Amino acid sequence: MSYFVGIDVGTSGVRTLIAQPDGKILSVSSESYSISTIAKDFAEQSPEEWWKATARTIKDAIKKAMIKPSMIKAISFSGQMHGMVIIDKDLNVIRPAIIWCDQRSKEQINEIYEIIGKNKLRNITLNSLSSGSLLTSLMWLKENEEKSFNKIFKVMLPKDYIRMRLTGEVMSEYTDASGTLAFDTKNIKWSDEIIEKLGIDSNLFPVCKSSYECAGYVTSKVEEETGLKTGTRVIAGCADQPAQLLGNGVIKSDRVLIIIQEARF
Repeated sequence: MSYFVGIDVGTSGVRTLIAQPDGKILSVSSESYSISTIAKDFAEQSPEEWWKATARTIKDAIKKAMIKPSMIKAISFSGQMHGMVIIDKDLNVIRPAIIWCDQRSKEQINEIYEIIGKNKLRNITLNSLSSGSLLTSLMWLKENEEKSFNKIFKVMLPKDYIRMRLTGEVMSEYTDASGTLAFDTKNIKWSDEIIEKLGIDSNLFPVCKSSYECAGYVTSKVEEETGLKTGTRVIAGCADQPAQLLGNGVIKSDRVLIIIQEARF
């Protein structure tokens, strides 16, 4: 029998499960981590801490499931949305990730609306700007941490970073990209108009794929650390809120899911 690994890179911790094709769960492993609040309105996390927790939970889940790594057919993800991870040309993290509940970029919201136009931006992204979104955090970085900004090779979302550590491939996918506020949701692509008008290099944004597409394969570099077999297929995955919609059967226009969440940091 073949099995599947699901990994959720959440705000309070990471959860890894192993399931059969029929949905029966064989094992679950989780590990928590903290949010750094080094200044008022700041909320940051260490991508390296996400990775270490993920690697440990994968290895633990395999052990609990009592299966051989070669029996795992594919791995995929869900993850916290909006957060900004920036890497250099060597795929190393430049600074801690600014996550969704960060509030430092309030001034950048007004600046972006002035440059793009509120209605124009909403028509492109089908969203309104908010602090903690990748675009506003990136603009804050551009204005306040020039050295870090100038080192950027690519920007990505939290789960994209973990997938990159498994595969060595830099990419994102449409559901998470749509929450960055730099994405043309109607045309399913990065918005050149928004990005260029804000003076950002469009090459900073990674290639996007559909959630179900193959994003790469587990590399030999992480085999020992995770317990996974080199060459195991890795699927792009999706943002946590779209995953919840699908899991709750909200796949028609006459259904709605309400989520009430309190952020404590």
